[in-house]
Amino acid sequence: MIPLPVSIVRQGFLLGLAVLIALAGFGPRSVYAAPDDVLVSVQTHDGTTVDGRLSALGPDGLTVRGSGAAKAVALNRLFRLEVREPDVPPPLGGSTLRAHLIGGERVRGHFAGPAEDGLVIETADAGKVRIRFDALQSLAAIPAEAPPGYEPEARYPPTTGDDVAYRRSGDATSGLLLRVEDAGLVLEGTRGRERRVPWDDLAVLHLENDPLPPGAEALFEVETASGDRLLSAKAPRLDGEKLVLYLRSDRDTRIELPLRRVLRIGTFGGAFVFASDLPFTSTFETPYTGADDDPTGVLLESWYGARVDRRPAGFP
Repeated sequence: MIPLPVSIVRQGFLLGLAVLIALAGFGPRSVYAAPDDVLVSVQTHDGTTVDGRLSALGPDGLTVRGSGAAKAVALNRLFRLEVREPDVPPPLGGSTLRAHLIGGERVRGHFAGPAEDGLVIETADAGKVRIRFDALQSLAAIPAEAPPGYEPEARYPPTTGDDVAYRRSGDATSGLLLRVEDAGLVLEGTRGRERRVPWDDLAVLHLENDPLPPGAEALFEVETASGDRLLSAKAPRLDGEKLVLYLRSDRDTRIELPLRRVLRIGTFGGAFVFASDLPFTSTFETPYTGADDDPTGVLLESWYGARVDRRPAGFP
């Protein structure tokens, strides 16, 4: 055996140590690490509140660092995580589109172009989001001068058996949505005729897509700083400074959202509804009474009860 000079051995050791440090810095755990300056308040289903800096968020849970030791919260205990000082973007200028998806998501932004079997919307928080027609329930055109609570979807109802696009005049164009173009929508009407509705004349588009049933699994809801609502059947995770999730309506659609643009993350399951999604004459009762006196009732009501919409000013 030929002995190696000490300098070469030392350099080899230092190189190996550097590689180990690099691997440790980029291992699986670091993928879920959060920026150091994001303050959050975490509520669990048993009523515990944990305040501090979000340290990590991954499939197994989250970690919050407060004045004392770091506290871990399993995702099956998470009720709500609120970001204390979100980075609220400026209001979207001009006319926008609001997409209501079959899984309950609502996304608002500017039309950013057609996509294969869908369209792309440029949102204020998550950038460009591709929405497939199969995942779309309705698409509303929101004028720049529209007041808060502007809901043309309620004014122009869907029809049975066809997609339907309403113009701003109230005229309806029924048929099968074929595609979107830079100029507007293209539907196939009777006898195979193509009928076009320009974007600047669109009020509402309804597609003949049934909403997804509630299901028994837990869902994760992410509310963004600009008011979008994103739902995922899979736990969101951190990738650097971005929150990554896959839409419930289309599990192939990946959303990357800056953590500072998150308003809150919550979980729910069972018979959950948003009050603003119900007909105006609806009446409902939470399934558990006496919840204020019964800790089990509090848990069950928070998990299964109907809650009002949490959008700004109460509007969806």
